[in-house]
Amino acid sequence: MEEKSNEEEKQNYEKEFKRIARKHPEIKNQKSLPGIGDIHAVKIVARVVTPWRFANKGHYLSYAGLIKLEKVSGGKSYGKKNSRYCRQLKNVYKMGVMAAIGGNNPINDYYEHLMMDKGYPPYQARHKACRRLATLSFGILKSGEKYQPYRKDYIKNNS
Repeated sequence: MEEKSNEEEKQNYEKEFKRIARKHPEIKNQKSLPGIGDIHAVKIVARVVTPWRFANKGHYLSYAGLIKLEKVSGGKSYGKKNSRYCRQLKNVYKMGVMAAIGGNNPINDYYEHLMMDKGYPPYQARHKACRRLATLSFGILKSGEKYQPYRKDYIKNNS
């Protein structure tokens, strides 16, 4: 009996996430990314709120915990350390890449390119694909448009 009520509760939450996703265009745009579903799109938008609080994609990737901070003083490097990051956001992107790998999408193409052509081990290729997914997500938040894979005029207009 308890198991049945848990399933009902889960279904109610999923319905609510779908309703929220239909209502908010930011969430709908995030769902257009490969590997990002209703729940993860809601988490991204809820955590980021506005992309304009980040100076650039490096700051966003640091907030998401996907890059390390380098301590530099006087031109000398004193090593790298983890930033104080949002663990939920890192989890969203890591899980998104795991969901996208194996499908027919640009994230999987990038992952396979890194492994086959560049010779990266799988864990490094996944991490780089994760940063790519986060960068795409950040761009979508800033532009307010849906993700359009393999769009050629992005390259022409942004060169």
